[in-house]
Amino acid sequence: RLKVAKDLLTEDGVIFISIDDNEVENALQICDEIFGKSNRIETIIWKNKYGAGAFTVGFISAHEYILCYGKNPITNITCEFEGQERDKYNKKDEKFSSRGPYRTQPLMTNSLGDRPNLKYSIFHNNIEIKPKKQWVWSKKRMEDAIENNDVEFTLLKDGSYSVRSKSYLKDEQGKIRRGKPVSVLNGPFTQDGTNEMRTLFNGKNIFEFTKPSRLIQYLIKLDINNTLDTNFIILDFFSGSATTAHAVMQQNAEDGGHRKFIMVQLPEPTDVKSEAYKAGYKNICEIGKERIRRAGQKIVEEQKQKQPDLFEDKKDSLDIGFRVLK
Repeated sequence: RLKVAKDLLTEDGVIFISIDDNEVENALQICDEIFGKSNRIETIIWKNKYGAGAFTVGFISAHEYILCYGKNPITNITCEFEGQERDKYNKKDEKFSSRGPYRTQPLMTNSLGDRPNLKYSIFHNNIEIKPKKQWVWSKKRMEDAIENNDVEFTLLKDGSYSVRSKSYLKDEQGKIRRGKPVSVLNGPFTQDGTNEMRTLFNGKNIFEFTKPSRLIQYLIKLDINNTLDTNFIILDFFSGSATTAHAVMQQNAEDGGHRKFIMVQLPEPTDVKSEAYKAGYKNICEIGKERIRRAGQKIVEEQKQKQPDLFEDKKDSLDIGFRVLK
C-alpha cells in the first residue's frame, strides 16, 4: 500500500502516517526503504490526549507519532502562526491596521562571538544606551529600524533600557507571516475528535477514537516548497469516519481553497452491540458517508451565521458534495 501511495504522490507530494509506539520503529524502517531516508521530513510527536486512563499502571501514554515523508527532498516547509506562537503577537502600535499586532525580541546578545562592528551606542530620549556585550544588528540597520519605529524601548527599574525589535504578524504587503512547524504538537486531542463526532451525531457515540479534524487541517495547511497551494488532492486510504474529508471541506470554507479529497475505506462491519449498529450503520463506510453529509451541512450553517449578508453569493462555492464508488 505504501509503494502504491508513493506512485500516486505528485513530485512535490508528501505523506503523513499516524502510528503509535507499537509499530513506529517498523513503520520508519519500511518508509525509509520505500521513500528513502533522505526524504524523511520529520517524525512528529503528537500529544493526543490529556489525563490518564482509569487503568494506567505505568507512565501515562499521552502521545502518538505522525511520520512525514516526501516523494522527493523538500526545499522548505512553513506553517501558519497558531496557538502559543500566534498568541505572542499581542501588542499594537500605529501600524496595527496594516501590519496587525506585533511581538518583540531582544536586540542585545551575549551569544555571538565578539564583533567590534556590533558594539556601538544608540540614543533614546537623549539618553545614550550601550549594549552589555553587543547588538545583533549592524548600526545602520538599527538606525533605520529606530527611525521606522520598529524598535521598542522600555525603561527598567534599575534605570537601564530594554531594547527589543518589533516583529509584526503581517508583512509590508499585508500578508500574514508564516513560521516553521515544530516537531511536537500539543493537541488538538483525541477527546476533541470524539466530541466532534458526538456533536455531529446528536450525542451518540457512533465512532470512537476519531482524530480531530483540526489536526488534519493543520497538516493540509502546511506550505511545501513555498507554493501556498490550495488546489490539490488529499488521499486518505484509512479514512475511517472520514475526518480528512471533514477537514478538507472546513479548510476550503475558511480560506476559499479548492482542495479535493479521496477517502478509501473497506466496508468493515460494525459490532452488532455497538451504538453505530443500533443507529443503522452496518459498516464503517456508512458512518463515513453520513459524517461527510452532516459535516457539510454544519459548515454551510456556520458560514451563513458568520457572513449572513455575503452568504447568498458564497453558498454556491461551498463544495460539500461527494461521489461514492464501490
